[in-house]
Amino acid sequence: MPVAPLQPGHAADAHPSRGRTIALVQSPRPVQPVEAALFLGADPAYDPGLAEAESEHLREVLTDCGLRVETPTDVLRTMPRESLLALAATAITSSDQERRLRAVEAARNYSARDLVEVITRRPHMRTVPDPDLASISPDTGSETFTTFPLFGMIFPRDTYVDLGGAVAIAGMRRADRTSETAVMTAVLERLRGKPAEAVLAAPHFLEGGDVAVCGPVAFVGIGFRSAQSAVDELWPLLERRFRTVVFVEDTIRRPAEFHLDSWFTLSPAVALVSKERLDDLRAARCAVYDTASGDRRVPERTLTVRAALDGLGIEAVEVGPSDVAACGANAFFVPGTPAVVVSGSMAKATVRALERHGCDVRRVAFTEHHKQSGGIHCAVNTVTPDPTEKEAA
Repeated sequence: MPVAPLQPGHAADAHPSRGRTIALVQSPRPVQPVEAALFLGADPAYDPGLAEAESEHLREVLTDCGLRVETPTDVLRTMPRESLLALAATAITSSDQERRLRAVEAARNYSARDLVEVITRRPHMRTVPDPDLASISPDTGSETFTTFPLFGMIFPRDTYVDLGGAVAIAGMRRADRTSETAVMTAVLERLRGKPAEAVLAAPHFLEGGDVAVCGPVAFVGIGFRSAQSAVDELWPLLERRFRTVVFVEDTIRRPAEFHLDSWFTLSPAVALVSKERLDDLRAARCAVYDTASGDRRVPERTLTVRAALDGLGIEAVEVGPSDVAACGANAFFVPGTPAVVVSGSMAKATVRALERHGCDVRRVAFTEHHKQSGGIHCAVNTVTPDPTEKEAA
């Protein structure tokens, strides 16, 4: 069902091409119920209150940097009612189909706020016939209620790629997170007033953390979470939007460093790069494509990450292994400004290196998010004004 755009004057404007870049940052509490957070198993234990405070501080910093910050669950509440009901119907499941249909019908009486809770918590009811219970009660069986909350929404980077005004919905390799893409697709359409330009799905896996774009340059991580076939699907869009596309293959492939942005973040002048991958072709290798040439043949030689950056006039800031492990390379360079938002855990030497390159470093404590294998860059995604669209008169 098409999602109608928001009208001017609402909390979220559906026409980013007429305004600022939008930053999407999801508050943890609406998508991570505290009872589910109990089982995260972190040591020290995950603190939902601190996680909420981290997210709030991040939103404040991004707003101070000039971005318009939106929360996906808040955007959902502004959607047309029929669109919300359609998302809720998909989220409701039961072992008893008749009970499921009755639940879907009951949801029609829910407020927008309550429907968003249904959508993000994904309730499931399982019924088991129980003759003994039926003999003493109106109930004919036991009922178990379970939720499957969309935990991953606190990292919206994974679910889509902002290609400088165009949007590609990610193809998620983790099956347990694919439900997030349907919700984020609706959020993006609501904000932009139009569908995504590309939608990827299995086996064309491409996750947002594997794409780094800045101006006319795009770096795309392939071979681990993201597949070459996805890039082939996306190539016409990449070719139209970027002058240079760099494919990066990480041959280290640590499970905890599963995306390109685990160890690489890009800005027009500098890039944060894992020290052990920067100059070693055995650790990471790049293939550079000039899209204007129209030649998609694999280059005769591959380059180190540093050589690829040098060719583009971008300086590398080295990030050591312990800093990478602490999400030190997972920073967010604020578009159009010298500001870079980094985790409070970033090594002081890395902060000083960024400052020497003229960066305005903004530190945000992000320890609780790190316990879920995510950093600042993971927790922010953007909706960029489309430079190909003219502003309305």
